[in-house]
Amino acid sequence: MNRIDPDRLIQLRAARGLSRQRLAKSSHVSARQIARLEVAEEPVDVRATTMSRLASTLDVEPAVLAGETPVPTDLGVADVQPVNVLPDILVELRKRKGWSRRQLAEAARVSPQMIERTERQPGPVNVRARTSERPGVFTPGSGALTRREQIPSRAEFVHGRGNACMVPARAV
Repeated sequence: MNRIDPDRLIQLRAARGLSRQRLAKSSHVSARQIARLEVAEEPVDVRATTMSRLASTLDVEPAVLAGETPVPTDLGVADVQPVNVLPDILVELRKRKGWSRRQLAEAARVSPQMIERTERQPGPVNVRARTSERPGVFTPGSGALTRREQIPSRAEFVHGRGNACMVPARAV
């Protein structure tokens, strides 16, 4: 079986400027199947024909769609690495903004339960790209938290100079 990485499918579809409907029509894979692949939490097993149709339509090798090799640089898509959310800092910043869990969840386009589970964890929580890379959701001045590009170094964060709640996963 072939596996499709949900985040990679979303990145590639967006980079090509395709809607789910248009990708479905061009690849002869149903829009429902594409939606199922994109909302999955883990890579999804698909038939070889589905993999080859999507890879061909997106003009990439199947290994790129599977997340096994980097995205071609000509697409202008950065290979996004997961980040770790520090729960105690997330709670502090959310309260400082005067936001409820529901308000943060709506801004981040995740469930309030996900925010609650994240805040209750004893240590850093690994966050997938779809959550951590949403435009404007994690930007300090925009009524949200902090965007990945603005994350301070671990030293700045630990010593209180950063106002972020996330650090790169490899730094923790």
